[in-house]
Amino acid sequence: MSEEQENSNELASSKNKYQKNLRAWIKIFNLNGLLEKDTFARQFPFILWIVALSMFYIYNGYAAEARLRKIDAVKKELKEKRNEYISVSSEFMFRSKQTEVARLTAPFDLKESKNDAPHIIHLHQTTTEQ
Repeated sequence: MSEEQENSNELASSKNKYQKNLRAWIKIFNLNGLLEKDTFARQFPFILWIVALSMFYIYNGYAAEARLRKIDAVKKELKEKRNEYISVSSEFMFRSKQTEVARLTAPFDLKESKNDAPHIIHLHQTTTEQ
């Protein structure tokens, strides 16, 4: 029986140590009455403000990541459009050469004019007002 009593005494002493440690930690975290009802009630608006700022901070991080993903997608699309522009512009320049136009219009029996184009000259007479 003495062993049982020693075990129960050790168990009781360990519970007392645990309770003393718990009380010590509660005193440490209480920080001179911060968790008391009146003090907590006075500090509640500030705590809500801190929580709101924390939520805004988290939201802002997610929103910034989403914006960066959109920017990367737009950059990729811009690069594709730029490549498309260059290829279409190159094709247009090739097809607008005089020799290429002549080759493409040959099946329609259209031929290049050998004469220069006629010029219209407009003589502007100035009138002086009196």
